[in-house]
Amino acid sequence: MKKILLLTIFALLVMSLSSLATDTRVLTMGENNTILLDDANIWLFPSRINNYPDLAFAEVSYGRYKKDKLASEYTDPITRFGINWKFGGDKPWVLGTYFHNNDYYEEFPYGEQDIMPTWSVMPWHGPENIDEYERSYSNRRMDLFWGYLLGENLFGLHFSYSNSSYQHDDLQPPSYDLSERGFSKYDFSAGLTMMEGKLDLAAGIEMFTFTYKDNGNEGTVGDPDYVAYDYWKPEGNSLFYLRGRYMYEYSPTYTFVPHGEVMMGKFEHGQYDWDVDHDTLDFSRKYNFTSFNLGVGMHYVPANNVLGVIDVGFMYVNLKEEYTDEQADPVEMDEDKWSYTVLPYIKLGMEADVFKWLDVRFGATSYWTKYTNEATNFDEETATYTEKYPYNNTYLGLGFNFNRLHIDCYVDPELFLDGFYFISGVDSKDMGMNFKISALYEMF
Repeated sequence: MKKILLLTIFALLVMSLSSLATDTRVLTMGENNTILLDDANIWLFPSRINNYPDLAFAEVSYGRYKKDKLASEYTDPITRFGINWKFGGDKPWVLGTYFHNNDYYEEFPYGEQDIMPTWSVMPWHGPENIDEYERSYSNRRMDLFWGYLLGENLFGLHFSYSNSSYQHDDLQPPSYDLSERGFSKYDFSAGLTMMEGKLDLAAGIEMFTFTYKDNGNEGTVGDPDYVAYDYWKPEGNSLFYLRGRYMYEYSPTYTFVPHGEVMMGKFEHGQYDWDVDHDTLDFSRKYNFTSFNLGVGMHYVPANNVLGVIDVGFMYVNLKEEYTDEQADPVEMDEDKWSYTVLPYIKLGMEADVFKWLDVRFGATSYWTKYTNEATNFDEETATYTEKYPYNNTYLGLGFNFNRLHIDCYVDPELFLDGFYFISGVDSKDMGMNFKISALYEMF
C-alpha cells in the first residue's frame, strides 16, 4: 500500500518538477514546462507573470469522479479559470487571480498504517471512510500572483490557499457525534527574472496543518469528559523548494537550457490515546522528504514555425518514515525508506504550424527508474526490495488559433483511429475527443 502511495507521489512529483502547471501545450510537448517559454511558466517562476498581462485562461478536463469514458456523472469540467490584470500606467504591475474546481487536498490519507505526507504534488481524493458527498468538496480556494518591474529585472510573488473543515456538535441519541476535521495549506513563493530574461530563479515554502478530533470513550453523554479531543495532532509540516534555469542562445537554431531544483520537507504527527488518557501520546510518525532534479534542455529551430525540444537529466526522490511506539519500554521505533533514482529522464517534444490557424504537437517522456524500499522493524531486522523499469508517456496535441482566442488540446488518439460516429458507427460515449483543453484569450 505504501509503495502505491509513493508511486502516486512520484508520478505527480515528476509532473511538478517538469510541468507543475497543467497547461496543455507544455504537457503535450513532452512535459517540458521547465525549458519552454510559455504562460504556464508562472507556476514554476512567478516573475514570469510580468510577461503575460491582459490574458484570460481556462483549463478544461473531466471532473475527479469521471473514472472512465462510460461514466454517466461527473463534476464540472472547467477545472481552473484565471485572469492576469495589468495596472499602473507608466509603472505597470500585473495581478493574476486564479480559481479552481475539482481540486481537493485531504488532511491526510486514510488508515493508521497508511498515513503519508500530503505535499502539494499529491492531491488526495479523501479517505475511504468519508462518504462520497463529503469528499466532493473542492477546498483549493485561490491562487494569486503579483508581478512588478524591479529596475531591469522582473519580480513576482505567488500565494496559494487551501482550506476546508467540518464539525459535528450532536449530543442527541443515537449519534453523540462531536467529531471535527479540518485541513489548511499555505504556499508562498517568489521569483526573479534577470539578465535580459535569460535567468529565472524561484524559491518557496509550503506550510500545512490539519485537525482530527473525535469523541472520547471515557464518560457518558452530558459529563464534562464527553468532549472532542485530538486523536491525531500535527507537529509541524512544511516543504521548501528552490529552482532555477538559464537560457543560453548558442545560435538562432540552438538554445540550451540548464536547470535544477531541490525540494526538502517534513511531515510529523502524533496519535493519542483513544480510551483513557487523551493527552497521552501513543504513537508518532515523522516523514522526511528530499528530491533533486538536474537537467539540460535544448530548443531546436530547424525552420520557421517549427520547434523541437529535448530535455535530459537526473532526478532523485527520497522519503523516510520513522514510526515510534511511545508506550513501549524502552521506546521502540521502526523505519521505512523509499527512494526513486531516475537516470536519465528524457523528454522530447515538437511543435509546428500546419495552417495559420492550426498547430500540431507531439511529445514523449521516458524516466529510467530504480525504485528501492528498505524497511527496518522494531527488532532492527531489515528487508530490501528493488525494482528497475522505464516510466513512459506519449502525447498528441493540437493548437487552434482564432484571432485572439487560442485553444490547445491534448487529443485522444482514438478520435483518429475510430473517427466520428457518422464514419465509424462507434457510440460517442465510448470515446472522447480530448483528454484536456487549455483556452487562452488575449484581452488587448
